[in-house]
Amino acid sequence: IVEREHDADAIPREVLQTTKGAARPALSPDGQWLAFNSTEHQEDLFLINIDGSGFRQLTSDRARNRGPRWSPDGKRIAFFSTRSGDWEIWTIDVAGGHMRQLTRLAGQNVAWPVWSQDGRRMAYTIFGVSTFVMEMAQEWDDQTPRKLPPMSGDGEIFNGWSWSPDGKTIAGFLNRGDGLALYYPATQTYRRLSD
Repeated sequence: IVEREHDADAIPREVLQTTKGAARPALSPDGQWLAFNSTEHQEDLFLINIDGSGFRQLTSDRARNRGPRWSPDGKRIAFFSTRSGDWEIWTIDVAGGHMRQLTRLAGQNVAWPVWSQDGRRMAYTIFGVSTFVMEMAQEWDDQTPRKLPPMSGDGEIFNGWSWSPDGKTIAGFLNRGDGLALYYPATQTYRRLSD
C-alpha cells in the first residue's frame, strides 16, 4: 500500500509491508486511515494510519472478511463476511469492535457494501442477481430492500461500487463486459460509461 501526496510529482511512499497480502483498501472519510483485508490464509480486516503508524487488526477468526467500506461519519466499517456461514453484510464499530449483521440472505452470496453519502442507506450486490438498497435505520426483518431495475435487455448486471457525494448517482461495474456504468436513483435509469 502506498500513499500519494497531493503534488502530482510526488513519489509514492510505502505505508505497509505484509506477507499476508493486502486487498480492497478503503480510505477513511477524514483521509487519515486505510482499512483493508488480508488475502492469505485467514481473510481479516486491518487498519493502518496513512503515515504507517497505528497498525491494528479488526477481525481475527475463521471467517473470511472482505471489502471494508467506511461509514460517512468514520465510526463504522461495513464489509462482507462468511461469519454467519454464508456471505452476508456486516458492520464493525471502529472504536469498540462491536459487530452487527445487516443482511440475512442465506446462500445468496452478498457482497460490496456501499454507504449512501448520509449513511441512511446502503447498497449491496447479490452476485449474479442485482444490486439492492436497504435502509440502515430499519432492522432486516422490518424492511424489503429495493432491487435496482434491470440494466438492459443484454443480461448485464450492475454491481454498485460507490455512491456519489451528492447522493444522486451510484457508480458500478458490469458483470459481463467488465464495463462501468452509473445508476440514477431518482429516475431509475443507467448510463453506460465503458464496455
